[in-house]
Parts: sequence; structure tokens; C-alpha cells
Amino acid sequence: MKVSLNWLKDYVTVKKSPEEIASVLTSGGLEVKGLESVPSLGDTLLEVEITSNRPDWLSHVGVAREVAALLGIPFKLPSCGSKQLRDRKTAPSVQIRDTGKCPYYTGCVLEGVEFGESPEIIRKRLEAVGLRPINLIVDVTNYVLLEMGQPLHAFDYDLLEGRKIIVRRAAGGEKITAINGDEIVMTAEDLVIADEKKSVAIAGVMGGKHSEVSSSTRNILLESAYFNPASVRRSSKRFNLASDSSYRFERGVDPVGVDLARERAIDLICRYAKRVEKISAVTQCGKNPFRKRVIRFPAELSAGILGVRIPEAKICGSLKALGLGVKRGGKGILSVSVPSFRADLERPVDLVEEVARIHGYDRIPETMPEIRPVAWEGKPLRRVETLLRDVFPGAGFNETVTFSLISEKILEKLGMDLTRMTRVVNPQNKELTLLRPTLFPSLLEVLKGNVYKGSGADLKIFEIANVFGGETSGELPPEEMTCGFALAGLRKNHWLEKARNYTLFDAKGVVEEVLAGLGIGEVLFQNAENDFFEECLTVSSRGESLGLIGRVSKTVRDYYDLPFDAFLGALFLKGLTAQASFERSFRALPKFPAARRDISIVVKETVHAKEIMDLIAAHHPAWIRQVEVADVYRGEKIPKGSKSMMFSIEYRSDDHTLTADEVSKVHEQLIELLKNRTEGSLRS
Repeated sequence: MKVSLNWLKDYVTVKKSPEEIASVLTSGGLEVKGLESVPSLGDTLLEVEITSNRPDWLSHVGVAREVAALLGIPFKLPSCGSKQLRDRKTAPSVQIRDTGKCPYYTGCVLEGVEFGESPEIIRKRLEAVGLRPINLIVDVTNYVLLEMGQPLHAFDYDLLEGRKIIVRRAAGGEKITAINGDEIVMTAEDLVIADEKKSVAIAGVMGGKHSEVSSSTRNILLESAYFNPASVRRSSKRFNLASDSSYRFERGVDPVGVDLARERAIDLICRYAKRVEKISAVTQCGKNPFRKRVIRFPAELSAGILGVRIPEAKICGSLKALGLGVKRGGKGILSVSVPSFRADLERPVDLVEEVARIHGYDRIPETMPEIRPVAWEGKPLRRVETLLRDVFPGAGFNETVTFSLISEKILEKLGMDLTRMTRVVNPQNKELTLLRPTLFPSLLEVLKGNVYKGSGADLKIFEIANVFGGETSGELPPEEMTCGFALAGLRKNHWLEKARNYTLFDAKGVVEEVLAGLGIGEVLFQNAENDFFEECLTVSSRGESLGLIGRVSKTVRDYYDLPFDAFLGALFLKGLTAQASFERSFRALPKFPAARRDISIVVKETVHAKEIMDLIAAHHPAWIRQVEVADVYRGEKIPKGSKSMMFSIEYRSDDHTLTADEVSKVHEQLIELLKNRTEGSLRS
């Protein structure tokens, strides 16, 4: 944003050079990217970089307030009130139909206005910051926007049907011709300013061509409002229609400034117009969204965060200089009232930053942080549990909490042996008498409940809880912390992938993600038998059992009335903790390019992909860096009882770029090795 130095001096009397002012502002957090001299106007422009959290800086008043606070000099606001009498009997008709997108709207009518071009002072200042003067009314709205940061809009009152303003959503497909000549087709999400018959402006973005002020305009309706920032931003981006108004509205304008800016504009129009016959009363529709906020601020907090003790009186002075209200309480507690133009101040630490800026970052001494040895706390089992609670929600799972007691009838119908399970006396519910030996029945009950409630499209749940073994000679039953999870239904549609049913590979992928996060390698998935599953895989690493996954059998599905395949998994935290490694090693990024080769080999169904991948990885570990299954095919031209698997292999050396001959030689040796060890054949 361009800031005129001459303009700033209306609000602060500063005698420093432009370079010194730029340095002070930049040191205080308002970066001045450059200075531009305008000899023809006798002015100097500051090119400032405004951060998104400081919309108050998008005005000359806001920048002047900052200069005054940083230099410790007086600051004054511009005159905001015309002395001309108002006609209290008349006021424009305004109606807000969407207070969410426009909580507050004000309007005032100026009748019998005769005007021409703006006075020299307004023209020069607009030209200095890159705006072309048009006429007094338009120039005043632009002037006040740049001065106070509040966008205004002037309508030709005689061109408004019914002389009414209605703030409403656009009808789908409704059109408007903007003042820049573009024809805009709006949606029902866009907020418009309308008269009785048509829209006359896109709220907060741009006015319409039909009702714009011209040299023949005599009656003017002056609008000043607060629009929802998100609504303005969406409309502006949807139409690729940016304006000085939308730039400020979408960052959030000062709610109190709505009324001040309107009165400032009326004052300027009355001062410089040839004639203004009558000014109506102001219509204020809706509620101003500003609500007073007070922050309880311990003065000692500054010393704890900044590492330097600033006197309480200096803290109070710094905050007051920024326009904040400060009241001293007991025990060094300050009650700080946040002004309407500082919506970014929410917490005591935000005030510490303000104190630091005014005190001067360069006056805060550099000190080395005190490093204290911290004892490691927490058990490995809890670290594993914490990681599981991070990984599963990250993969879209919802955590569930179910009862540890289940019904004997359920396990009987599922064919489970009840003789080695722990029973309890439960007077409150005689059905629930068994301590669950597995989380699977509980997870299936949750799936069933979701299906009954119509939420069965995409179900992903998990639970971390104890499961219980049988009683042992009168002692308490053994407990084992387990993480159970379930996937069922239709996987949600994604723009990169069509909706599909979950498969066992989805469950396997979840387990692989968990184990990778725990640093567990050499994972082995093996086929197994289980009463719950039609297909079942056990999970182990280095001989330690880590869990199992499987596709629920039709018998179990029917019992729970599940209309689709369901996949369950259980991970044993004891085994995970024994194998987990919380140390992480890193290696340098590769310096040389990789070469990739594929192998398609036909083998018997009994040969597992992992066996072949292990053979490939061990063949030349110095060069073979990655092995992936690229495709599995059964069908035409493949003998019955066999399958074709294609493996993609990445070759890379750490000390040189591999030549095609080097890669081909190792690759051919690998092919012969696989043919001999798997009794397979290459697929042509």
C-alpha cells in the first residue's frame, strides 16, 4: 500500500526525514519496502507491506497512529461530523435480509447536491497514491477509504427503484453490470445491495453501473456498512473482481469506523460541494458487531517472555499510545480494553508483543537461553498408545469407547469357547457377564448401530482398551492392552479415485502405517485360520506376534445384520512396545540418479510376493534401493494355479551414476536368480 507522507502529517506532527520514518516503522513491525519521491506533488510515498492480521494499517490514520506510538508524539483523528443540520423527519428505507453476511448497514441521503471536481488537496492526495480523480462525491468516498480504512459507496438516489435499499442474497443466475463494465452472473451465495426490483451492487466488492453517481446526480444515498469478511472474499475470488473495498472488507474493517467514516464523508461533501440542500437522518439497520473486550494482563508477563524488565508505567504508556484503554489493578494486574480496530489482540501474550514493539526490539538484549537437562518421562507403552491415537485419526478413523463386559450369547453364537473366559457378577445387567477376550464383538456392535442409523456408507473406527484372559487359580485375570479397528462399507468417493468397497489390503495398509510410525521393520503377514474371518492374516516381526487382520465371515456378518464386507484388526500393544524403536536415523539425500527396471514373472499361487521381494532386495543390496509390486494378474495365457507378478525395481549407487550396462548386467543376473529360486518363468 502507498502512504503519502504529506497526508500523514495531518494527524501527527513529525519532523523526521522520510528515511528515518521508514526505519522506525520497519523496526516496529510495519515494513516499509521502499520510498518514492513525487516532486510534482511535493510529496514522498512510503510503500508499506501490510500483514493480514493488521487491517487497521490499511489507512493513513492507522499508519499515523503507529508513527505516533513509536515516536511518542501526539496523534489526532480527522474531523468526523458535519455542522449542517439534519432533517430528522426523513431517513432512507433499509432492510437487511441476511444479518450473517451483513450484520450492520447504515445509510444517509444528501439531497440537492451540486458538485464539480474535488478541491486541489483531495485531487493531489489521490493522484499521489495512484487514483484518478473523478468528481467530488466519488473522490470523497475514495479519500475516506484511504484515510480511515472504511469503504463507502454512493448511489444515485433517484435511480433506486422505490428509493429503498435491501441487503439480500442474489437469486441464482441474477446478473449485474459492475461499474468497471463487466457483466457478473451471481449465485445464491453472493450478497447484494438491491432496490425494489434489481441488485445495484455486489456487497463489499463493487457497485453497479446502473446507480453510479454522475455529473447529473443531485440526490445521493451514502452507504457505510460492515460486511462479513469471508462472504466478501468468496464473492471477490469467485468473480476475480478485486477492489480497494474488497481488499479491506475481507480482512475485517473497524466496526466503530463504520459510523465515523460516514460522518467524515458527509463533512467533506458539505465542506467542498457547491450546495447541499438537505441531509436526512441516518438509518442504522442491524447491530454493530463490535463487542468490548478486556484482557487481564499481568505486567510481569513481559519480563518472563522478553527477558527484560520494563517498568509498569512504561507498559501502560505504550499500550495507551496504541489506542488501548488501560486500568491498573492490584498486584501488577492491568485491565486492558481492546479498541474496535485491533481485533488481532486476544490474549495477554499479544499485548507483550505490542509492548516489545513500542519499547524497541533493538533494546532487548541478546542472551543465550538457559538449557536445563530434562529427565525422560513416560513409559514406552504409553508412547505407543499416544502414537496410535495420532495415526488412526490421521487416517480418518473415529475413536469409540465401549463396555468391557459382553454377553455370553454373542460368543456362543459365534462359536467361541467360553470355558476359558472370565465371568463376573453384574446385578445391573444379567446379560453382560463376560469380560471380553477380544475387541471384535464390541466393534461389530458399533458397526451395526451405525448401519441402523443410516451412517453405513464409510465406517472407520478404532478402540484402545484391555482384553481379558481366563481366571488363573483365583487371581485376577490377565489383561492385555489391545488396539482394535474396523473398516466397512463403501469407501468415500475422491476426485482421484472412484468410490469402492474396502478390501483386506486397506486394513493391511493401516497396519503398515502404524508399524512404520513405530519404527518396526521386517514385518511378516501370514495366512491363518480364525473363527471370525473368511480371510485372515497374522502380523509379526522378528518372531514377535503383533496382531491380526481379516475379512469378517458371512456367519458373523449375518449375525450383526451387516449388508457389506467388514474388516477387523487387532494390534497387541505389548508386542508393539517390544519391537518399537523411537530412535530415528537419517541419511543424506541421494546425489546420483536412479534407474528403474521391471520384471514380470509367472509363479505358482503358493509363492508369496514377499518371498520374491526378499530375494530381489538381497541380490545386490548396494544398488537395489526399492522393490514394489506393480501388478498381479491371473487369467488368459496364465496357467491354472499360477499367477503373474510384476515388480518395479529401483537401482541407485551412492558413489556414481549407474550406466545402462551396469544396471542391465545386475538385472539379468537377478532374472536368472528368480527363475531358479521360484521355479518361475518370465512373462513375455
